[in-house]
Amino acid sequence: MAFWLGAGHYAQRWREVRDLPLARACLALLAWFMLATLWSPLPWPEALMGWWPYRKLLLLVLMLSILDEARWGWRMVYAFLAGFALLLLVSTAQGLGWLPLNRLRNPSAYTSHIAYSTMLAFAIWLCLWLSVRGGRLAWLWVGYATLAIVNLFFINTGRTGQAIFLAMLAMHMLQRWRWRGAIGAVVAVSVLSSALFAASPTFRARLLEGVADLEQQRAGQVNTSLAFRLEFWRTTLEIGARHPVLGGGMPSYQTEYAAVARARGLLGDRVSHNPHSEYLLIWTQAGLVGLALWLWLLWVQWRDSRRLREPANHLAQGLTVALALAALFNSSLFDNQDGHFFVLLGAALWTLGRIHPRA
Repeated sequence: MAFWLGAGHYAQRWREVRDLPLARACLALLAWFMLATLWSPLPWPEALMGWWPYRKLLLLVLMLSILDEARWGWRMVYAFLAGFALLLLVSTAQGLGWLPLNRLRNPSAYTSHIAYSTMLAFAIWLCLWLSVRGGRLAWLWVGYATLAIVNLFFINTGRTGQAIFLAMLAMHMLQRWRWRGAIGAVVAVSVLSSALFAASPTFRARLLEGVADLEQQRAGQVNTSLAFRLEFWRTTLEIGARHPVLGGGMPSYQTEYAAVARARGLLGDRVSHNPHSEYLLIWTQAGLVGLALWLWLLWVQWRDSRRLREPANHLAQGLTVALALAALFNSSLFDNQDGHFFVLLGAALWTLGRIHPRA
């Protein structure tokens, strides 16, 4: 904020925001979240803290209004890859037993395995596109991508990142070959998944664990990761149905879920502080209006990403798919690491891909 204020030229900055649909969509969603604090069941200072995690959207708007040359976007992309390389190396060392696991008992360096796997999948996408561009560093991006793919499917325990990578692969084939790509996407993803299931003990274990969790949940046992999530989603739908249009206010979710938990005698991990779905979290707190604005933001991001210059258009489409998919199973905008990742990479890709009047 301080640097943005110090940059001056506010009229020019406003024109940048006004002329960019992505910035307008971010401000609309952020403004509605702020409005939703007015009917929160919590005191206003606490309600404001429920809005606070979404301030990242304002960061994206400010960055888009001030970054006026493609070189800044490239610098941000390279800085992300350089920083993430440290995470990748630490994670690989943890997977090989050279370093202890993190506090969550996962080989995901010093972050959560969900955020790590999401960033890992997109780092692979970035490196593959950078290698396609050629140049003297093509070998570096191929090596980076290879190490990252091995980590994603043989060391990493985050199913979100694995699903995102496979989805982006299918998206690429659809975009490149249209209807023929649809057939190829199904075949490629099926063959790759089968090969990974046979070759990777980690990938196979996570899939079998998911199947076992679902079977236990059907048997009435709620003591596994997926079973918890299914219960969270079902209860969240019940809560959201009480106030579907405007929502319960920011941040009503924890308060309302705690009340349901007390009424049903739910204890421990069965008391949800987060539904693990950005869509459900927004709906239950900001209603159908908030959900519509969130979907509009995703749509604008997808539509405008296709208008960017290459290779930013392909990279931005991958980022949009990653966000939309990750948000189904996690609160990817609300969460600190995931949310900042999507905002910062979004600013970088839109900066290097759009045509600036001042450039």
